[in-house]
Amino acid sequence: MIKALTTVQSVSRRAGGMYDGVRRLCQELSELDVESQLFSLCDDHTAEDIIRWGEIRPTVLPVAGKYGYSPKLMKAVLSCDADIAHGHGLWNYTGMAVKRWAARNDKPYIVSVHGMLHKRALECSRVKKLLAGMVFEKGYLSGAACLRAVTEAEVSMIRDYGLRNPVCVVPNAVDVLETRDRKPEARDQKGERVLLYLGRLHRGKNLENLIKAWSLLLKDDSTAHWILVIAGWGEDGYADSLKKLADRLGSGDGISFRGEVRAEEKTALYESADAFVLPSLFEGQPLSVMEAWAHGLPAVMTEACNLEGGFEEGAAVKTGPTKDELAKAIGKIINMSDEERESMGNKGRDYVAREMTWKNSAHKMMLVYKWVLGQEDKPEFVDL
Repeated sequence: MIKALTTVQSVSRRAGGMYDGVRRLCQELSELDVESQLFSLCDDHTAEDIIRWGEIRPTVLPVAGKYGYSPKLMKAVLSCDADIAHGHGLWNYTGMAVKRWAARNDKPYIVSVHGMLHKRALECSRVKKLLAGMVFEKGYLSGAACLRAVTEAEVSMIRDYGLRNPVCVVPNAVDVLETRDRKPEARDQKGERVLLYLGRLHRGKNLENLIKAWSLLLKDDSTAHWILVIAGWGEDGYADSLKKLADRLGSGDGISFRGEVRAEEKTALYESADAFVLPSLFEGQPLSVMEAWAHGLPAVMTEACNLEGGFEEGAAVKTGPTKDELAKAIGKIINMSDEERESMGNKGRDYVAREMTWKNSAHKMMLVYKWVLGQEDKPEFVDL
C-alpha cells in the first residue's frame, strides 16, 4: 500500500471543480491500494459537503485569521505518516504545509496546478501572486518531484512559468451513467428549452459577455422558447452585478439566476437542460463541460476550455470570447432540431465514457506515485 498525504484548500463546493476532481481521484485511488490521508481547511459549506467524501474521511482544520493561515493544519500535516505528498491547487497555506512535511521527512511531493498557472489566472490579484511567487510559491513548485497537468496545454503553461520539473499529464474525469434520465418536468417555468451555465461565478468565466450575447439573441424569434439558466456561487457582489447587467440590457426575463446548487440539484439541472455553455477566458480542464457531456448535452465552449477532443468528436460548437462570437455559436445550437442536439450530446457522452474515466486517471496517478517512489519506470505520459 502507498500512503499519500493529500491536501486541498477546501473539501466543499467552495473548491470549485477540485471538489469533485480531488474527491473522485482519491476515491478511485483507494481501489488501487493507495490510501489518501487528506487534510483541508474548514469553510461555511464543509459540514454539509464533507459527507460525499465517503471512506476518505478528510481531516478538516480551522482557519486562524486571514489568508487561510492554520497552525493546526500545519501541526496535523507534519505529524502525518505517509510515503509521498500530493498538494492540489496553488496560492494557499496547504502548499506550505506540504513543503515543510517533505523537508522534515526527506520525502517527495507532487503538485497538481489545476489551471492556476494560466496567464489570465496569474493576472487575477497579480501583485499578490507576484509577491507570493517570490516568497514561497515558486520554491514550492520547483521543489516538487513531479507536477501534474490535466492537458498538454497546461504542460506549456507550466513551462512558460519557468518550471523545469518533470510534468505528468493525468486528465480530469467524469462519472457516466448508463442512460440519460431526461426530466422535462424540471424545466424552468419561464421557457421550454434551457441553455445551462453551471459553475463558479467568476470574471474568468466571461459571464458578462455571455449575458450580452444572450441579450442580442433575445431580439431574434429563435430564442422565443429558450431561457438561459445561470447557476453557481460567486464572489461577494459579483452575482448581483450580473443580475443588474441583465436588467440593464433588458434581458432579465430571459435569464434565470439559480444561485448555489447542491449535488442533487446540480444533477437535476443537467437533466432538465437542452444545451450547455462555458464561455471561459481560461481553464485547466473544466469538469462542468465533461459532466454536461456525461448527461448527453451538446456544448458551446471556447478553446480556453482545453477540451479539443470535444470539437473533434462533434460534441461541441467552438466560440470565441466576445459577445458577437458567443451569440453566433449559441444561435447555431438553439437553431438545431432536437434530434441534432441529441446527436451532438450523445457524441459527447460516448467521448467521455471512452476517454475520461476516473478509473483510468487514478491508474495513471498511481503509476506516477510509484515512479517517484522508485518502484516503477517512468510512465510515457511524463514529460522530462
